[in-house]
Amino acid sequence: MLWMLCGNGTFAAFQWLYLICTAHIYGPEAAGYYALALAIIYPAFALLNLQLRRLQVTDRESQIPYAAYAFYAAVSGVVAFLAALAIFFAMESPGIELCLIFVALGSAKFVEYMSETCYGHLQYSELMMPIARSLFMRNSCGFALFFGMALFGLPLSYAVFAIPSAWAVVYFLHDLKQVKSVDRWPRLSKDLSGHLKTIIRTGLPLGGLIFLNQLYITAPRMLLVELSSVTALGYFAPIASLITLGSLFIGSANGAALPRLSRFHANGDIRSFVLLAVKLCLLTVAVGSGAIALAWFAGDLIVAAIFDKPHPDAQKTLLVTMVAGAFWYLGGATGTVLTASRSFGAQLQTSVVLLIVVSGFGIALIPVYGMLGAAYALVAGAATKFLLQLGVIGVRHARTAS
Repeated sequence: MLWMLCGNGTFAAFQWLYLICTAHIYGPEAAGYYALALAIIYPAFALLNLQLRRLQVTDRESQIPYAAYAFYAAVSGVVAFLAALAIFFAMESPGIELCLIFVALGSAKFVEYMSETCYGHLQYSELMMPIARSLFMRNSCGFALFFGMALFGLPLSYAVFAIPSAWAVVYFLHDLKQVKSVDRWPRLSKDLSGHLKTIIRTGLPLGGLIFLNQLYITAPRMLLVELSSVTALGYFAPIASLITLGSLFIGSANGAALPRLSRFHANGDIRSFVLLAVKLCLLTVAVGSGAIALAWFAGDLIVAAIFDKPHPDAQKTLLVTMVAGAFWYLGGATGTVLTASRSFGAQLQTSVVLLIVVSGFGIALIPVYGMLGAAYALVAGAATKFLLQLGVIGVRHARTAS
């Protein structure tokens, strides 16, 4: 878990720093456009990703080779990039600078997608250190180049290309080398089409799930742009992204626990399965409570550190967002339990409800409360998802016990 914590912590921290750096150096409006591009790119990749990494980790019988996963990732990544680009042009009438920002961030997401496939292969073998090392090198090098270019006064549309460039170097020189050390050099099998069909059939519910979860993050941001302004999104996105800093603990715990939960479920060891799931939820409660306490007692200092000129509602938005984060972390823990038992359909159904709730609250509250209304929408959606997933786990456990 320590290596997962280091790796996910590095990733979450640097993703947040990109936004903070953009807001400080280029202003809230530029940060809003940066966040808007990500809000379009991420769902497109999430839908076609099918959560390949989780499929790899939970494939305890090694039915599908790494090469098949990598081939699917490469093809679906190109399709996702082109789909996001089409949506972008349909929604906006962008200038050349905004187009360049979008292309750079889309390219970075594609490289991340390919690296995630390597991580899934390594995580299956419980080799966490190379994953953490890759995440640290990828994000530290990318941010150093980005920050340096920004300080030298280069436009944001140029600086963002530092991100995919650094990430691609780490992918080719480190990630692929680590995969080769585990599995020599994986080749495509003759039954590639059969493997691809299995990936799509097994991962489609999970792909739909992560797509809907990503829309939970995206919907309030898109609604802010439509019902308020890009500048409002520039203030809201750095605050809302703080949820990811708490996710570094939860994501590490979930990632480390998933292989063992999957093994306990496959072996019918219900007692060990339940015990580990309870420990995971207790850790999540501790992290969520800590985030809320931090926002309550030090919210003014955090907001002052993020913005040169904070928005009047920034501190309230921070506190409400941390409440949303606490419920989101709990939903991540219960979602990991359901993933380990391959209950993808139940997660998909709860995520549909999640999207309906967060969109409904956003449409109702954002015109009145602005970015604070977007934060309230996040709370409503995250709480709904957690309670529904907890109910599903309770019902299934009761059936198993009987």
